[in-house]
Amino acid sequence: RRTDVREYPIDDEALVYDPQTQVVFHFNETAFAIWRRCDGRRIQELTSGLTDEYDVNPETALDHVSTVVEILETGGLFAPEATDVVRV
Repeated sequence: RRTDVREYPIDDEALVYDPQTQVVFHFNETAFAIWRRCDGRRIQELTSGLTDEYDVNPETALDHVSTVVEILETGGLFAPEATDVVRV
């Protein structure tokens, strides 16, 4: 994750503000959980963390993680050096 991006938790959800683009993202509980876990780990590790915390099967978790990671990457919220590591 980029270190300059700010997050503002609201209950289990969050608003995430990108100061470079001045865009605000609204993350639901699942997307916020994935965002909090994005630290350069592989998608499989993010998925296993999600299945551990929520009552969800690995296929559904992988689908959610892949979708959220793609949105985060497209939104420019990852540090440039982190995008290949997370996507592998």
